[in-house]
Amino acid sequence: MCDALFIGSDRELALIQFESGKTPIHIMNISEDEKTILDKINKAYVYYIGSYEGCGCGFRYGITEKEYGRKFVEQEEEIKGRKSVEALLHYLSSEINPGEEFILLNTWEGEFEQPVEKETTLNLNTFHLSDSFQFENHERIRILKQ
Repeated sequence: MCDALFIGSDRELALIQFESGKTPIHIMNISEDEKTILDKINKAYVYYIGSYEGCGCGFRYGITEKEYGRKFVEQEEEIKGRKSVEALLHYLSSEINPGEEFILLNTWEGEFEQPVEKETTLNLNTFHLSDSFQFENHERIRILKQ
């Protein structure tokens, strides 16, 4: 099963076309099946965000056996995961205006009806990447730039 990452905004956001092996992230309109997540995001515009893998699974790096159940032993996968996370943060920082709010929602594909289990706020002006990163399942993240 794959992670599915969504972003909600009060205005239209720039789309990024997926090119396998070339783009670390892509942003696209959601499908009919994915519209069941709209009530969890509660924004006028909602999009699907994919990593270099095409799904949301590639938005992680530095994950240990204990945290995820396996290690990223392939250095290339580790590098691509970090580039996807960095590209996502760059996209968020370039799209959001001071005082504006975006909502990210991470869930498993096909589990869109499941309730949100964790709420987080991330201020892009103070957030710094650490040695590892991954979104949690059924996590809603409020993105700010203050």
